[in-house]
Amino acid sequence: MNNKLLSCCCGAALLVAGNAQAADLKWQVFGDLGAAFETNPTKVEEDEKEDTRVRARIGGRLYQDTEQLFLDLEYSAATEAWVNDTFQDRNTLEGYGQILWQPVDFFNLYVNNRRQDLIVNNTFADTQDNRSVRSTTEIGALFIGHITKVDTLNIAPVYRAVRFQDSGGVGSKRPGVLAFWQHRISTTDRFGLNAFVESIDYDSDAVQNDVLRAQAFVSYSARLNRLSYDFQFGQTWMQGDDSNNDPGVDDSDNDFQGTLLRAFIDYDYDNHMFQLRAFHDLTDTSIGLSDSNVGGVGYNPGDSSVSQLALITRTQVDVRYGLAFAARQWDWSIGYRFDKQIVEARADEEGFQAPARDEVRNQIYSTLHYNMTRYVDARLEGEYYSIDFTDSPIGRVDDYLRVGLIFDFQLFRYGRLSAGAVHEQRLSNAEPLVHDYTDETLFVDFRLEFPPLARRGVRGFRGNTSRTGGGSSF
Repeated sequence: MNNKLLSCCCGAALLVAGNAQAADLKWQVFGDLGAAFETNPTKVEEDEKEDTRVRARIGGRLYQDTEQLFLDLEYSAATEAWVNDTFQDRNTLEGYGQILWQPVDFFNLYVNNRRQDLIVNNTFADTQDNRSVRSTTEIGALFIGHITKVDTLNIAPVYRAVRFQDSGGVGSKRPGVLAFWQHRISTTDRFGLNAFVESIDYDSDAVQNDVLRAQAFVSYSARLNRLSYDFQFGQTWMQGDDSNNDPGVDDSDNDFQGTLLRAFIDYDYDNHMFQLRAFHDLTDTSIGLSDSNVGGVGYNPGDSSVSQLALITRTQVDVRYGLAFAARQWDWSIGYRFDKQIVEARADEEGFQAPARDEVRNQIYSTLHYNMTRYVDARLEGEYYSIDFTDSPIGRVDDYLRVGLIFDFQLFRYGRLSAGAVHEQRLSNAEPLVHDYTDETLFVDFRLEFPPLARRGVRGFRGNTSRTGGGSSF
């Protein structure tokens, strides 16, 4: 059903765009062809086996932004093969789409879709078995009621569907409604009261009944000359599942609640940049934090297991500082990321009851970029992160180090070439259960774009931009 909805919505958007003036619609087609040689693709030291991965991708983008219609679609189909068959060949469809139609100022209709390849290689599961493409589709309408000149009452019914390309993923269907009151304090800042509720139908035999999830939170945002910030604070409730349908059994112990916090700070002055993103929420491994959106930038979800349904409390804090110098020919950034996942309950034959593994990740990352010429860029990237499996009986802690040197060449107006080398290694205190490994990668990738379009993304962070109202968390 998810694919049918997406196809219908994209088709309708293309029809509307086709009737618009040609100057309003921008388009682009692109393709990638690349190869990467790895000395240890399986990430198992004792089973070290060299192999080469070949990947090809082709896609396109449509973009239009008028008073009544906003359209941004970018999808690509990719195929991946390993010369020595270390892993199975994979065909994926990735990308995102965002459509917003606002025929009048008090109503808009929107569709958001995101297909992202998730690779979770920090668990006991084999990387190949813990990998899938997650598609999250959101269809909704926003009704805006102007109470006063500075107050609006908004209602947004929404339907969301989560699907995984591979059968290992746990999908879900999530109809819900968001209501929020927003008060404009001044021309720069706003305050809001928000409430959201959804009914979740999981594609899992372990959870037979729908699960109710509700949120209530306050929000405050400001847009100044050099400083922007958004804060959301409240509570999330999730009703557990009574799989036995026994009215005589007290299921209150199967309900969960947790604090909701989303924060965004962005400061940009001269050659300096500072950014902060913070998320803390009770969610599930089906949708993860991909519904978290604050400050116009969403969390990039490479989260959770793609094969095990569980209720989790997810905390993520990301702080980054950037500096441009030498007439902006050089720029350097450094960041720290804290990521904590507490598994409240894992789905089994009795519903959400069985506990599972918790994880805490601390990460430091940095990039040094040198704009050598108009046609050549160089980047030195490095990251170190430690994963602490807090409830592991053996006290497992994994340390990862990754360093890479990448060169980008603008060969001609429509073509770019990237090439580089990456060193990655893991040290774990859980041997022989978890082996240390070292992996070296050499890669080259050619990209063709026609015609060139401005690259999207917020400096330092990439994510979806919500246009469904200032109080919305989508």
